[in-house]
Order: sequence, then C-alpha cells, then structure tokens
Amino acid sequence: MSIILLCLALLINNSVLGFYKAGKMVYAIAVFIFLSVLLGLLHANLMAASLSLLIYGIICTVFLFTPLRRLLIIEPLLALYAKKIPALSTTERTAMASGTVSWDGELFSGKPNETVLLNYSKSTLSVDESAFLEGPVEELCTKLDAWGIQFQEGDLPPPIWQFVKDNGFLGLIIPKHYGGKEFSAYAHSRVIIKLASVSPVAAVSVCVPNSLGPAELLLHYGTQEQKDYYLPRLAQGIEIPCFALTSPVAGSDATSIIDKGIVCVDIIDGQKILGMRLTWNKRYITLAPIATLIGLAFKLYDPEHLLGEIENLGITCALIPRQTAGVIIGRRHLPNNILFQNGPIQGQDVFLPLNAIIGGTAQIGQGWKMLVECLSVGRAISIPSMSIGALKSCVAYGGAYATIRQQFKHSLVDFEGIQAALAKIGGLTYIADAAEELATSLIDQKEKPSVISAIVKYQVSEMARTAVLNTMDILGGKALCIGPNNPITAYYLSAPIAITVEGASILTRSLVIFGQGLFRSHPYLFKEMQLASKKRTKEVVAQFDTTVLAHMQHILQVTCTSFWGALSKGRMLNIETSYSALKKPLRTLSHYSAVFALLVDSLALVYGGNLKRKEFLSARMADILNYLFCVSAVIKKFHDDGLLVEEIPLLTWCSQSLFYQVEESIMDLLSNLPWYLRIKLRCIIFPLGRQAAIPSDALEKKLAKAVAEPSAIRSRLINGIYLSASEKHPVAKINALLPFFFETETLWKKFLHYNKGLIDPSLTWPDRIQFAVKAEVLTTVEGQLLQQRELYRQEIIAVSDYSQKELNTLVLSKAAVNLI
Repeated sequence: MSIILLCLALLINNSVLGFYKAGKMVYAIAVFIFLSVLLGLLHANLMAASLSLLIYGIICTVFLFTPLRRLLIIEPLLALYAKKIPALSTTERTAMASGTVSWDGELFSGKPNETVLLNYSKSTLSVDESAFLEGPVEELCTKLDAWGIQFQEGDLPPPIWQFVKDNGFLGLIIPKHYGGKEFSAYAHSRVIIKLASVSPVAAVSVCVPNSLGPAELLLHYGTQEQKDYYLPRLAQGIEIPCFALTSPVAGSDATSIIDKGIVCVDIIDGQKILGMRLTWNKRYITLAPIATLIGLAFKLYDPEHLLGEIENLGITCALIPRQTAGVIIGRRHLPNNILFQNGPIQGQDVFLPLNAIIGGTAQIGQGWKMLVECLSVGRAISIPSMSIGALKSCVAYGGAYATIRQQFKHSLVDFEGIQAALAKIGGLTYIADAAEELATSLIDQKEKPSVISAIVKYQVSEMARTAVLNTMDILGGKALCIGPNNPITAYYLSAPIAITVEGASILTRSLVIFGQGLFRSHPYLFKEMQLASKKRTKEVVAQFDTTVLAHMQHILQVTCTSFWGALSKGRMLNIETSYSALKKPLRTLSHYSAVFALLVDSLALVYGGNLKRKEFLSARMADILNYLFCVSAVIKKFHDDGLLVEEIPLLTWCSQSLFYQVEESIMDLLSNLPWYLRIKLRCIIFPLGRQAAIPSDALEKKLAKAVAEPSAIRSRLINGIYLSASEKHPVAKINALLPFFFETETLWKKFLHYNKGLIDPSLTWPDRIQFAVKAEVLTTVEGQLLQQRELYRQEIIAVSDYSQKELNTLVLSKAAVNLI
C-alpha cells in the first residue's frame, strides 16, 4: 500500500511541476525534497529510503552534469536516432523543407499563443482592390450567363474572354510595374469567390493564370529577361498560360513523371544552339486547349555531359510557346460537364534553347522545389475560394428557398430536419470563410504556409461538398432538374473536381497534412532529424543534447497539460482575453492542442520511422489538426469581425461542432492503438470521460432561422458573392425576394387562418386570395401583395422541362459536338 501511495504522490508531484514548466534543476531539487518528506511520512525502512534517495541522486547527477549526460545518454541516443529515422527521398526532403511554419507550429507545440493568433493582421481590401471588386468584377458577373456557358456555349463567349483580358483579370498577382494588379492574396480570393457564386467556369478561367503556373513561377524564379518579356504579356492577356504537370502515369505522384528532355546541340539558322529536345504526354491541363504559353515540368537528362558530369539533372520547368514545332494541343476533356477549358498536351521531339528554362540554367533540376513552394501559396486560394463561392451561394439560395417553399402549409424552415441541414450549411460556410481568411492573412504576411494550405484546400472543398448535398436535400426534386433557374447543379458537378485537383483529398488527408506537418511543424523532430543525419562532432552532440532536453520537457508539459486540462475542463489554463465568449473556446483549443502534441510524440515514439506508412493513423491525426486549425480560424474571424453579440450563435455552433469532431477523431485513433498505449493515453486525455457535446437542438434551430431569414448572420455568411438581382442570376434573384416574403409572412398567415375550412380547397391559390379579397378579409392592397407573393413563389419553385428537340440541342450543342 505504501508503494502505491508513493507512486501516486510522485505522479501528482511530477505532473504539477511539469504543468508549471519547472526547470530541470528546480525539478530535481523539488522531487528530492518531496521524496524525502514522503518516505518519512510513510515510515519507510531507513535502508530502503536511503537506497531510494541514492538511486535518485545518481540519476540526477547523470542528468544534471552535462559532460556525463552527453557521454552516457545523449551520444548513444544520437546513434540510435540515426538508425531509426525514416529514409527520406530527395523529393520528400524538398517537400518538408518547403514553405514556412506559422500557426501550425503553434498547434504542434501544444501551447498555442492566443495573442499571436489574434494579432495576425486582419485581412482587408485596399482602395484599388475594393474598386475592382465593385467595378469590373461586378460588371463581369452581370454579363455572365452560367446556364448558357455550361449548356450552350461550352466556354466563356469571346466577348467575355476579351473583357477578362482587357480588365486585367489574368494579372491579379503580377506587380504593377509589369502591368498587373499586384493584389493581395485576400483580394485575389475575394475575386474568385464572387465569380464562383455566378459561374464556376469563369472562376476557374480567372484563377488558374493567377495560381500555380507561369506567372507565379516567373515572379519567384524567372530571369530578369524572362520577367520583362512575359509578365507584361501575361498581365494584358496577350498570352493565355497553362501549366502541364500531370501525365497518364503520374497523377498525385508527380515526381514519377516520365516526360523528359535531352540536352543536345542543334543547328538553327546556321548556328549551333545548346538546348534540349523534349517529349511529353500530359493530361487534365486547365486552359491548355486555348493556351498560348505552356509551362512544362519534365525530367532533364544530359547523357553526353554537355553541361557537366551529372547525367540525371532532375525535374525542370520551362516555358514553351504554343506555335513551337512538335507541340500537339487543342483537344478538350469534359470534366463532369463543367466546361472550363481543360485538355491534354503532347510534345514530340520539341527543341528549345536552354534559356526557355524558367530561371535559366541556374534552375535546372529545381523544378520540384519550385512547384511545392508555389503550391503552398496557390493551393490555399484557388480551390478554397471557388468552394466558398459555392458555400455562400448555398446559404443564399438554400436558406431563402427554405423560407419560400411550403409543404403541409408550413415553410420548409419550420421542419426540424430542414433546420439541421440549414444550421450545418451556415456553420460550414462560416468555418470555411474563416479558414480562408486566416490562410490568406498569413500569405499576405509573406508566409508560405505549406501545411496550412493543404488543410484549407482539403477542409474547405469537403465542406462545400457536404453543404451542396444538404442544399440538394432541402430543394428536393428541384435540385435534380437541370435548368436556368437551378444554380445548385453547377456546384454539385463542380464539387468532385475541387476534391480531386491540386492534391486529391484522400492523399492530402492520409499522407500530406500530418506527414508533412509532423516533420515541418513539430518544434523538435525536424531539427533532431537534421542533427542525426550530420557527422557526429562535439557541436552536433551539444545541439542534439539541448534539443532532446527541450523535447523531453515539451513531452512532460503537454502530458501534464492534457491531464490537468481535462480534470479542470480547461479552467487551469491561463488565457489572456477579456471577452467572455472567447474564453471557453480558447481554453479548449489550448487543452486539445496539448492533447494533439502528446499524441504526436506518443505515435512517433512507438512507431518511429514506420509512422509515415501508417496511413489510417496519419489520417486521423490530420483530422485532429484540421479541426484545431479551423476552430482557431473561427475564433480569429469572430474577433476580427468585431466580437458581435448577434454572431455568438455562429461562434458557439462552429466551436462546439469542431471540438466534438476533435474528440471523435481522438477516440477513433485511440481505438486503433496497441492496448498498453491506448489505456495510458485514455487515462491522461479522458480521466473523467469525454467532455465535448454536439450543438443543442435549440442552437441549431436558432442558427437555421438566422440562415433562412434576413439577419446579421445571413448577411455575414453571404457577404462577398454576387447579389445584384436579375433574371439570369437565380441566387441573386431569390436573395432579393427573401425580404419581401419575410415582410408579408404575417399577412400570409392571416390569410391561411381564414382559408382553413372556409375556402374551397379545389381553387388555385390566386383564386383563393381573390375570394378572400371579395369577402373583405383582405384589402385590395393586401390581396395584390399576396398575389405577387404567390407569383414569385411559383417562379422560385418552377423547374425546367424540354421537348426532345430542345433536349437534343442542349446535349448536342455546337460546343458539345466539337468536343466529340
């Protein structure tokens, strides 16, 4: 019994010291005193007590005396570490070293600093950026006919393309001195969101030239001559760019491309030119059919050693004009019937001078590094922004439709099943918008958030898919009938595209997010790996010693924070905020960040280098990190938007949903760990059982009503999409009609009360309204209002139908025939 009490008391003592971050000397002295007093209180045998203290003293001496510690512990540990670290390919090392660490590092630390989060610059628009959104972007949205583009034209019409070029849409990221807009990442994102709310085709056509491709690669790596020539042409739309990476044998595994270039000498116009002869076969290349300038990734070889001793020079990127001999281009893919320009490109025996390489000969073999660094920025903008355009449109259309559409003499929003769907749509939209705002804020602060960009791309595209399906559930049969007044079809067809491109979701979740974050964002692992791979010198051993000690203290601290945070429900965690609504989510975030950090080190310790092959575990760890980042973004957005009381339901729903999913992912993870590790971690993480709960029914009802009716929350959620009502823009049209329906709701209920049992049910609604006017239940003006209301309602719920001839025209339009 004494031994049990001793162990328990030591455990509590150690956990308290660890929680309060005691230094190693303070820790050793405190434990020694505590152990001495405790042995006395327990009346321990004098010899046993002396032996215990002696053993403890020897251990402390070894740990506290630096030369002895390094000799007996650190050097053997370094040798073991060097054997156990996973073998990393050059491409993996490049990917891990790419980008920068920001808030993801705070989450991996187990002690995220809320002050850092809240002090990140708030994303805002400059005067020029606001003017562009309110001017050319608004005008372009007005001109767009999404139905005609998708089912009749098969592309943006030529006048639209010309408007895009003339107004600088293709040069959003290009500096002003090259003729571009030089917009912030946030402004770039807002442009794409607004376009996507009208036409996914238009959004894709604009975002691709401003994402991973020739312009961005030239900006970061191009020679001055290349920049001076190409960037003005790209900004003005003289050149339409595309970038060709994916090939039939290399999809997500882009480094396995077999497209190649051979360094050679060719005679052109009587002169010997040192260049390369390329052969490639690419597919899924957006804008390829109409591109005039092709960015190409390939492997460059020098078998004749014209450039040096190395034969395999590695992945290289080059720029190729469309008219270059041997380029085969122009055919189109049909990506899920969303008819943006996308197709294959081949090249047969294409000769290019070496100055076609982006960055010149100095950048030979640096193509993979270029791509992963640029992807860390572009991946956080393009797909997430288009997905947010869809999410906001689902709020605008699905929410309004739930108010306008009636079943069983009630608006759809009165049914609790519909309320659950509406709450989820609204909550997911807020989370996605918050995540994108935080990501673009970091990019505008010159970060290259490689891990965060993967999180945002994965999470936001998945949220859009979920919201679109929920919106279709609300619309019912209307969502299934394709036509000009059904905008949800385009988002439904676009969702799988967003899931697939710029890193397929399955791969991103199971391999990239946690796999890259483990080494890139962890406060110690990457540095330890780097030191273990170096030649063993006194300096290396000293650095490894310092790092390992800090790592050990880190493990102790996150273990104690996880345990005491759970016992106190976060109340023991110090949070610096004066706003009460943020205290609980910030405490919970801090607590679960410590839990996440504990899980990271536990898995790394147990599985070592094999962890990168444990995809099930990696995917669940990615989920935890995803949700922690998203709740961080929600807190940041709520803070930046002014801490508005009326938006507390959004903050509460989002944080509760995300923390519940954190716990779900932790439980799934623990259930698949070895029994000894599972029991230990459950006792630390859930000493009192699970704590998170899903949002209450009352909260879901409140949020659903706010989404479906004119409110501050609805205005927040749909802010940034195109809302200038017109007949060819159904989202803007239904949003404009919603206030009228809301304002006439009391009058409508008055009429329904009279209608019950007093008016012939076989009459149409217009005839019933007219009957009520004649019976003087309604005034003439009230009757006109309700007649107008009924006319609008019929327009909203109407679906398209076609003759066989019309159907054939749609399916086999001129554009579609050209594709075949």
